[in-house]
Amino acid sequence: GFPTRAEAVQRYAERSSLDVGQVNWYHAWGTFKIAVVIQQIYIRWLRGQTQDERFALMGERVQDLIEKGCAIAGVSAGD
Repeated sequence: GFPTRAEAVQRYAERSSLDVGQVNWYHAWGTFKIAVVIQQIYIRWLRGQTQDERFALMGERVQDLIEKGCAIAGVSAGD
């Protein structure tokens, strides 16, 4: 099986000897980066630049990712 997130972070810390005390910041940042990529896909769908109907729901997914990133960072999505 795959390691849990905590196990992966611990293994990284042990092998790299780096401080992982701020790992949640990187997790939140990665979540926001994914939201940006999905937003770019969604706007292409809205503009008719792609016809794949799977992209129609991407706008909702962006909002979910923003809220998740904010929760990880410990801030409100409305702040």
